[in-house]
Amino acid sequence: LAYHGLLRVPPRAETSDITPLSLSPASPPALSLSTIIWRYVRQFVKMDAKEALQYVYCVCLSSDQPNGVGKEQVESAWDLTRRIIVLANAGPGWEELVGGYRMDGSRFNGVIEQHAPLLQLTNLSEYNSEILIRAAHHSEENDRIAEAIKLYNLAGDYPTVVSCLASSLGKALAQSAGGAGGLDEKSRKLEQTAAEILRHYERTNRAVGKDRDAVVKLLRIREAIEAKSAGKVEVALDVCGSCSSLRTRN
Repeated sequence: LAYHGLLRVPPRAETSDITPLSLSPASPPALSLSTIIWRYVRQFVKMDAKEALQYVYCVCLSSDQPNGVGKEQVESAWDLTRRIIVLANAGPGWEELVGGYRMDGSRFNGVIEQHAPLLQLTNLSEYNSEILIRAAHHSEENDRIAEAIKLYNLAGDYPTVVSCLASSLGKALAQSAGGAGGLDEKSRKLEQTAAEILRHYERTNRAVGKDRDAVVKLLRIREAIEAKSAGKVEVALDVCGSCSSLRTRN
């Protein structure tokens, strides 16, 4: 019905989260395709995000609806795409969804970028701003910091990457200060992400400045704490010494 233009979808003002059916005395009945699709795909987003996306693409079939409703449908599809990015399980499957970087530093596209025309994303700038950057904001709000940082990085927002890394590593370090120097799984994942991104930025000379230097120092402090916890006091002192020399140069 959507493909043949026979499904009337309601404007955003008439759309309800309670029911996909819109019955207004001032206009014909309408059915929110995006609401129906989300109710269905959210059941298996974590298991198969790529399959969920196939359904989301269908929302754009109503992009030719008049009076600005078509544009709202496209924006709804973008919103559902961002939700899938935030809810999808982390790991290789997540990077297959959004893209990532290979060991040699080269970038590879994810399936969302490959299928950008199906979401009516016309250029890379629009993809970065409407999908990656906004999904990164949502990931931060949902305490998925490592994924947020990767999304900012893919969008080319390098200053935000190092700023977010410095802030998040500082918080993780403060939280572990009262214990034996150990980190939880989320903090270790963040630390690993930070190290990978730093190596790439050092090779490409990106985001040079105090925030990047702060990330380097925080990672070295973590290294010193772990060395001390393992009884390697001399190693810990050497690492602390390298932090001091870095501070002197800056």
